[in-house]
Amino acid sequence: MIFFVILVSLLLLILVLILWANYNQSNNFSAQEQSQKIEEQTCQLIEKTKLNHDTYKLKFALPSKINDLGIKVGQYISLHHPNKYELNNMYFPINPIDQKGKFELLVKIQSELEKDNQKGRELEKDNQKVSEFEKDNQKGSKIEKDDQNGSEFEKDNQNGSKIEKDDQNESKIKKDEQNRSSFNYWIEKMIPGDSALIKSPLGSFFYFGSGNTFRIQKPQRITAKYKRIMMIAGGSGIAPMYQIIQAVANNSSDKTQLQLLYANKTQQDILLYNELKAFEASKKIKLHLTLDKPLASWVQFSGFVSRSMIERAFGTIDKHTLVLVCGPPKMRQLVGQIFHELNVDSNNFYMFT
Repeated sequence: MIFFVILVSLLLLILVLILWANYNQSNNFSAQEQSQKIEEQTCQLIEKTKLNHDTYKLKFALPSKINDLGIKVGQYISLHHPNKYELNNMYFPINPIDQKGKFELLVKIQSELEKDNQKGRELEKDNQKVSEFEKDNQKGSKIEKDDQNGSEFEKDNQNGSKIEKDDQNESKIKKDEQNRSSFNYWIEKMIPGDSALIKSPLGSFFYFGSGNTFRIQKPQRITAKYKRIMMIAGGSGIAPMYQIIQAVANNSSDKTQLQLLYANKTQQDILLYNELKAFEASKKIKLHLTLDKPLASWVQFSGFVSRSMIERAFGTIDKHTLVLVCGPPKMRQLVGQIFHELNVDSNNFYMFT
């Protein structure tokens, strides 16, 4: 009887210690997140490398050679034109986060094909607008013929308000597109010695090593530990995944299993290919690649990311697995729907946007 009481007491003590450790860990991660202060710095471009037709690797020098960016693994920065603050974009640095004095970014610019597609979308919107205008003119003629029909007049006023709102939205979209175009032009014209303004640290996902994560998914703050991290990336969306891969690979005590499914249009579009293959060769990651337009000799996956592709690449997704996604909007939407259909718990799923 005494032995039983002692055993129960020990089990209760162990349980209390585990809960206390988890509580302290949660508070510690939350405190680190809250203690971060967003700062702005002026940095100088020291190296610019064109990786393919629409992506550059930019290396910047920080103002101080003894300081790093001050970000955690999983966080990003915003890059701004030094004189036009509204020209900016968000980037995940691809260098080790504790690197002193400099940092590197993958910067994708808008291709000519994307510009043509954008012009096509603008033309389509203009045609829709003309169509709406013609409809309202027809309704206006109807009102002139039947002045007594007050309800029709009211409906047209509502339609007019809707068109006004659509015009405002379209104006904002065009302004955003103009800013993106100007930002692309600035990036293409940048040469070593030019300056840029950065703001950091930004982001709501933190990887602290050995599978420990902390993230903000409003209204929740989630602290969790995972044995395996599955990553799905598209194009330059490889950047946050590469941060995590580097962090795990450079920490011999971190035994977290990493798997990556990386999607691109062609083989030439695969960013950091040699680096990823080196990590795969050293058994740090299990790498899967898929191409929209593969050559006949291509032996890995082909086509858009699909449910069957995910199941073949990753197998079973259990409660000890975290799924991370980053890529173009259409890919994120598609992958999000797939994991919803697979009934993956939201606590085991995070999407970088």
